[in-house]
Amino acid sequence: MTIETMHFMSASKLVTKNSPLYRPSSFPPAKEWIVSVDNQGAALSLYGEDFWDFRAFERSVTFNFKTVSSSTENRNLIKKIIHLVIYHPRLFPGKIRSCVYIFNCLKKIAKVCDRAKILISEIQRFPALHKEVSDAFQGSFYKIYISFLHKLRPHADILGFEIFGERALVFLASQQNDHETVQTPYIPPRIWSYALNRMSECLDDFLEHQEALETAFDWLANAYNHNASFSQERIHCSPFTMRDLHSRRITFPSGFEAFLVEHELNRLFVKWLGEPKAQNKISRFSAYFNMVKQASLFYIMSFSLQRVSEAVSLRSDCFLLERDARLGDIAMVVGETTKTDPDSDARWVVPISAKRAVDVATKVARWRLKHFSNDESDPVYDGSVPLSLAAKEPWATVTGNNRNSKNELISQLKLRTFMDQFPKFFDPNTLLVTEEDWKAAVSITPNLGNKKGFRIGSPWPFSAHQLRRTTNVNMFASNMVSDNSLQWQMKHLTQQMTLYYGRNYINLRLNSDAETAVVVESYNAIYRQLTNVIQDSVENVRPHFIETIPMKVVNLVSAGEEKKLIKLIAEGEVGCRRTLAGFCMKAGACKYGGIESIAQCAGSDGGGICSDAIFKREKEPGLRHLKTVLEKEIESLNVESPRFSALKKEIYAIEVYLSVIKN
Repeated sequence: MTIETMHFMSASKLVTKNSPLYRPSSFPPAKEWIVSVDNQGAALSLYGEDFWDFRAFERSVTFNFKTVSSSTENRNLIKKIIHLVIYHPRLFPGKIRSCVYIFNCLKKIAKVCDRAKILISEIQRFPALHKEVSDAFQGSFYKIYISFLHKLRPHADILGFEIFGERALVFLASQQNDHETVQTPYIPPRIWSYALNRMSECLDDFLEHQEALETAFDWLANAYNHNASFSQERIHCSPFTMRDLHSRRITFPSGFEAFLVEHELNRLFVKWLGEPKAQNKISRFSAYFNMVKQASLFYIMSFSLQRVSEAVSLRSDCFLLERDARLGDIAMVVGETTKTDPDSDARWVVPISAKRAVDVATKVARWRLKHFSNDESDPVYDGSVPLSLAAKEPWATVTGNNRNSKNELISQLKLRTFMDQFPKFFDPNTLLVTEEDWKAAVSITPNLGNKKGFRIGSPWPFSAHQLRRTTNVNMFASNMVSDNSLQWQMKHLTQQMTLYYGRNYINLRLNSDAETAVVVESYNAIYRQLTNVIQDSVENVRPHFIETIPMKVVNLVSAGEEKKLIKLIAEGEVGCRRTLAGFCMKAGACKYGGIESIAQCAGSDGGGICSDAIFKREKEPGLRHLKTVLEKEIESLNVESPRFSALKKEIYAIEVYLSVIKN
């Protein structure tokens, strides 16, 4: 970010590209710099003043810096940050009004700094004060404060200081008062993988039979509407009943099941809906469409971090593919946000595979719309349609009046209700929680046993919000499943989402609430990883005699001294970062990474195993498979090529890992 790219971000007619406050001449600007104007465009507030008035732009938006701090120096630092946010495309939240929560966040930090007689730019060096900051943050905006401080970090160069680094934010994220309550459960990888497989299989089956489904549906709807012109009695409208009632009625004498057989749909319906309980159940067509529609939305939710109400807002044109100069194509879905600020640009990053689910739900909605039995209260559809469009086929019984903001009839989306309505969708025996499932679940949600219905041997109690929570965790590679499972593949799909949401890699405006959820989960993951490494010395193998973890840290874990341990994390005395072979305990970043290669971790350079390396046993199947793949590839390479040399080192490193694990 440079001064040339900074500009006034609020979309207001009061400020154009030719306005004196559109682009600052320096950062921070001079005291005489105009920061706001009145309704006529005349200068109202100057940068050097302690009261900035933006009421001409948005109602009731002011910043009173006299209430921030008794220290002139801290007031100036906060002015600098607020000004940067208002002029920075990556930091501006969409409206000036939304900067108020940032102002409040900085105010709380300033109060702690004032009592300690230090500057905001110095607080990172005083870990003892971080607990006071967390106490000041407690409340409904806690996670939003953490998210903002995280997003501010990459811009420390232009600010000239960093308020909190990664370790301090890990500490703050762990201190939220409700961290002892039972969080939304994390779905165990085996069950999660099975559920995604079934959703994907449902979409595949629909696409395989789409031509037959459309032809059959059109015939049924046309026949039903035709018969309705002779009688309003529902039983007389069906082409499968009362065949001799009227000579001009359209009928299918052999019955509904024979109709499905003729269109090669009977096996499809039996597979997903089960055997029919009664003959001539034309409503099974509506039931199948409802199932496919909801499965499509749940599939999208499994990657988008959306809430149910946000998924229900999606429309047929919701899928976007935008090009980023740095990262290439980025897939997103667009809908109405619910719990975030109304100015949030409601876009959620998804893998490309989500387009298939959008396409399937769109087909169902448009087919239904062709035969919609409209009434005067229904809107006119001249463009996109809601993916959650309710069943309103000629034979469907419409219950309730669940309508969206456009007065469109939509259906509700509840995962538990979905499972009750379509018992063939998931195999109950596959959903029974095993000991391994339980181990994985409680590793993320330790007090899960306190939540009713969650125990070994019982079916996993699904809820839609669990999809959001599980996606969050999986973005940070929980590494509790085999390489060849769908879950492993999905982790690779969602790793890019981590870059988009959590690391500010792109300029696109994403849903702020989803971004906050990812940021907070990333810091929680660091703490979980550290405690796991210390507590389980059997699974986490030390490959050398060097003690990577200070004994006082080990003693704190054994004694359950959580707060003291988190303090050490914040002070940077111990690190913990995932690698391909396990963990790296180096405090701070490592120039070799260990994410795509373990050559340096395992000593392929001849220097021996890295002193910061921890090898994790469960990595063994994946690394054995990788070794086989590399050995096959190296056979076709020239021994003088750089690729041959790199693969040789990688194979050697994996052999070192396997030897350590074995012994």
